[in-house]
Amino acid sequence: HFLCYALFAILAYRVNPRSPAFPALCLGVVALGGLLEYGQSLTPTRTMSLADFLANTAGVIAGAVLARMLAGSRSGD
Repeated sequence: HFLCYALFAILAYRVNPRSPAFPALCLGVVALGGLLEYGQSLTPTRTMSLADFLANTAGVIAGAVLARMLAGSRSGD
C-alpha cells in the first residue's frame, strides 16, 4: 500500500510540477484510498482496514515530499 500510493503522489506531481493544485491532487489520492477501503466493506469477502488506509495516506505524504525534494534538487533550490 505504502509504495503504491507514494508512486501515485509522485505521478500526480509529474502531471504538472508547477501546479498549485498538487496538494489537492494528493488529497484526492488519499480520498480515493479511503473510498476503495470503504468499498471493500461492501463486498462479502473483503473487509475495510484502517491500517491499509493509514499506509495509503503515509505513502501519499512520503511520495509528495520525495517528489518536491527531487524537483528542488534538480532546479538548484
